[in-house]
Parts: sequence; C-alpha cells; structure tokens
Amino acid sequence: MKHILLALLLSISTSAWAGFANIAAGTDVQSVSFVNEFRRAQSERSQAIGGSSVANIAAGHDIQAAAFWRTMQDWVETNCANYVDHTHSVTGEIVMPMFTWTSFKTAAGLSSGGFRRNTGAGMTTGKIVRGDILGMWIFQDLQKAFDALRWTAETGDGVEIFVRSAFGSDTNEAAAKALTIADWATNSWTAASDSDYMYSATVIAITGGGAVLVTARSKGKIEVSSIPTHRPHSALFFARVGGSTDFANIDGIAGAVDGGFVLIETQTEDTIATRKTAEFSPSDNSPVEDLPWNPGDGDVQTGIAIKVVPPSDSLPVVIKWDFSDTL
Repeated sequence: MKHILLALLLSISTSAWAGFANIAAGTDVQSVSFVNEFRRAQSERSQAIGGSSVANIAAGHDIQAAAFWRTMQDWVETNCANYVDHTHSVTGEIVMPMFTWTSFKTAAGLSSGGFRRNTGAGMTTGKIVRGDILGMWIFQDLQKAFDALRWTAETGDGVEIFVRSAFGSDTNEAAAKALTIADWATNSWTAASDSDYMYSATVIAITGGGAVLVTARSKGKIEVSSIPTHRPHSALFFARVGGSTDFANIDGIAGAVDGGFVLIETQTEDTIATRKTAEFSPSDNSPVEDLPWNPGDGDVQTGIAIKVVPPSDSLPVVIKWDFSDTL
C-alpha cells in the first residue's frame, strides 16, 4: 500500500493554540497552510541549532505517505537533546539541563512510549509506519513536540577583562590588613592581556609572626556571537562559579554555589547575532574587606571565580526563541 489511510477523526475539539492551528471538527488537515505549520516549525527549530531550513510544500504534495510525518518525528527524537530542558532551573546546576528523549517526552506531554500511532487494530505508541492510520493524534503530538523545543544554549566568552590586586605584610596582623586595604586604594584596574577569569575575588592570608595578605579581583563581560538571526530571541547569560582552593561567596552573588551556574544578565528580545553583557563587577572593595578577614582568623586561601578557560561550558548563554508556531 503506497499511502496510509487519511482518517479525519476530528470530532473532538481541543483548546485554541497560539501559533499552531486549533485542531477541531472540520479542520482541513490536508490544506497546504495547515501542513506548512509543521514544516515551518521544524525549519525554524533546525536553524536555531545550526541546521538547515526546511522548505514549505506546495499544492499536490503527497502528505498521506507515512514517511512524510515520520521524518518530522525522527527529527524531533534526534534533535531534542540539542535543546535546554526549560522545565528546570539553570541556576545552581552543575551541568546545563539539556533534554534527553525521556525528559523531553515528559516536558512535551507525550506518552512514555513516545508518539501515538494507530495500526488499524487500535492505538499504541511509536513512530508512524506505512499502513498506519493518519489521525488527529499525529498532528496533536507533533504540535506538542515542536512546542517543547524552546531554548538552546550557546557558548560565551570572557571579554574586556580588567584586574586589580593589593599586598600587605607586617609583624602585626591588624597592621598587615590596614596596609593591604591602603595598597588597594592606591592601585587601579588594568586591562588584562591574558586572564583565566572573567570575574574573581580572592584573599590569601599567611600568618605566623604577623601576616602576609594578598588580595585580587578581576571583572569583565560575557560575549556570544554567531546566534542565528532567523527568529527573534532573548538571552540569559549564565556563568559557572567556583573557588581556587576554598569557596567563599565574598560578594554575596545570588544563587552562587561552588561549581554551579549563576544568572549574570538577562537581555530582551532581538534578532542580533552578537550579544554582550554589561561589565560584571559586584564590588570595587578590597576582597579582604568584603570577606572579611580579621586578625586571628589564621591562614586562608579562599574566594570565588568565573573561569573563561575550559571547561567550555563555563559561560553558557541560554537563547529563548520566539518561534512562529507554538501552543
């Protein structure tokens, strides 16, 4: 059998969509405009992850062939792992929560077995094959599947980085701290030709017969380029925070945990290919003031930092897409 049976079993109305057509009694599922919603949905989501566009169909195209719809189902299952699981918070996570096929089915509201199909002997799950009945469940599941593909992740880079440091040493610990703070006030920010950190705040104290204090900061911006521009998008800039030896959230950055992501900046919708944050600099104070370290606290080597060197996911940028066809 060259074609599958087209069953217009559309007597059950569903709620109205925003973007996708509402599948209800009397919906012409064979119309070019209806079918091209799915082609456009796949095309836009493919381009969002660096893939090719998908052409619209013209009148007379064979849409009753199982392979026509199976191609979309295959694409969704293969490429959902390139999308961020938007049902989970990124803040505090140690890895970007990308979809798996299992988590995607849950987020999309699909059956645990995947797409629904009707073999002619009744409903079951799995991707459509030749000989299956083509009914409203095929379109409904594809609408839900494409709708769940909303966010992608790009890799940012640390740019326009500046550094500042100070030093103090004295046989009296309180005097060493005062000297360090005074040295900080004297010194200024300088452009870093090469830095491992987009942001950092560090305190090193060596005690015993007095104290030697070393404090340092870095500050900078995050930039991402080569964002696809075929659809409007907003952006969430995240960064992985950590500590050189002992982690200390010196500047009280919201949501900061050792090794986890924090939200640095949110940018509004646009169609630009390159985005850059404002300078991330929570404090200009000497880190020994903000920690704080006080005489009698003993040796420390602590702080907080955002690296711009591997792992490559240190500065992920979540792109939230405004696709044409959504639920």
